[in-house]
Amino acid sequence: MLISAALAHADLLSDNASNSTDGTETASGDRWLTASFGTGGSPYKLQSVTLLLANTSGGVAEVDLYTDGGLQPESLLETLRPPSSTAADLTPTTFISDNATLSPNSTYWIVLKADSGELDWAWTADDSGTGEGFQDTWGLSDDAGASWYTYDVYPTQFSVNADVSGAPEPSTKGLLAAAGFLTAGILLLRRYRNQDGRG
Repeated sequence: MLISAALAHADLLSDNASNSTDGTETASGDRWLTASFGTGGSPYKLQSVTLLLANTSGGVAEVDLYTDGGLQPESLLETLRPPSSTAADLTPTTFISDNATLSPNSTYWIVLKADSGELDWAWTADDSGTGEGFQDTWGLSDDAGASWYTYDVYPTQFSVNADVSGAPEPSTKGLLAAAGFLTAGILLLRRYRNQDGRG
C-alpha cells in the first residue's frame, strides 16, 4: 500500500539539566518534589524523563507523571519505570514512560517520591532552559501531595523526551499526498467506466 502510517520523530520537550548546579532539594517520606513542563501545538507520546539525582542513603526513587491542577499536580497519569540503580553522586537518572499520551498545549508535572531513604534533586540558579515545553516552575509538598508550594525561580534540573504523535515527516506528507491523488484518480476512472458501460 502506498498509504503508510504517519512517522513520529523524537523531540526534547524540556531541558535544563546541563545548567550549572547550585544545590539540591531532598525528597523523603511525605516530602515530595515536583516540576512542570508543557507541550506545544501537537500531541506527544512521552518517552522518558531524566532527573539530575543523587541517592546518598540507599533510597528507592519513584517518578510519576501528573496532569495540571493550576500551578500544582492534580491527577496521576503514569508511574515511570525506574533505572536498576541510582548513583550516590548527582547523575542524570532516566525513568522510562510506557508512551503516555500528552495533549497539545498542556502542562504536566513530574513528581519525585522517595519510597524509602532520601533522594537529592539538583536545582540551578539559572532560570533558562531549552525545548518548546520548558517551564521554570517547581514545587514541594510536605504532606504527600495534599498541598503544594510552587515557585518559578531556582528550578530543579531535568529533561523530557517525547515523540510527536500523528505529525508526518515532510517526506511522508508528500507520499501521503501522492497516494491520495492516485486513489482519487482510480476512483474517478472506475466511476467513468461504470457510467460509460465499460465496467
